[in-house]
Amino acid sequence: ELAQALIMVTERMSCSLKDFNKGVLKGHFSPLKISQLVVLLLGIARGMAYLAQKGIVHCDLKPGNILLTHDFRPVISDFGSAVWTSQGLVPRVQGVTPHFLSPEAKGPQGVFSEASDVFAFGVVLDLLKNDCLFPASKDTDSYRLLAEIARCCKAENPSERFTFDDLCAQLDAIQTNFSPAAAAAEEEAALAARPPHLYMSFGLAHLLKTFVPSLRRTSLEASSMETFAKQ
Repeated sequence: ELAQALIMVTERMSCSLKDFNKGVLKGHFSPLKISQLVVLLLGIARGMAYLAQKGIVHCDLKPGNILLTHDFRPVISDFGSAVWTSQGLVPRVQGVTPHFLSPEAKGPQGVFSEASDVFAFGVVLDLLKNDCLFPASKDTDSYRLLAEIARCCKAENPSERFTFDDLCAQLDAIQTNFSPAAAAAEEEAALAARPPHLYMSFGLAHLLKTFVPSLRRTSLEASSMETFAKQ
């Protein structure tokens, strides 16, 4: 007889944020407009805010542990180092990534909390705004606001950092204030900055990986990101 087993079925993910970041740097994916980056960051912050509300500290937030769906929604993954606490602070755990550790989490006496997860979010934000944006997007008020948010997330003193609820409010305000005129201007600058060859968007690359060479699907649906861009 077959032993009873618990089977968990999850949504299929396309790749990690780390893979996407590498793809942008290698020219495989189109860079992001700042409006797209804000939506992505807001999705991550909302997911982390939910964990914080449930008393869960992830302890290892990084691009490799943020998965992306075909329509570019972020999904927090890898809870192997996560802890569930009602005390606010937890002792240092094993298997975490040093580059994303907050000062108070380092060393044998290190401790983790929501604040240490916020610090890791700030490192992720810095990485994305430096590597994944069109150059024209870096000369905007929204970019400067993101830089200030990252600075506050990475404050030396944990009490001076945002909470994830704070981050959601800050990012939501940026998104709300991103006017149609500003979006149109960013779109025009982004198109002008593209090299003269085709960029595959994230959604298109996923579809090609899934259906080529059989090409069982004859039409490609546009996701929240652009499907093609040609100068």
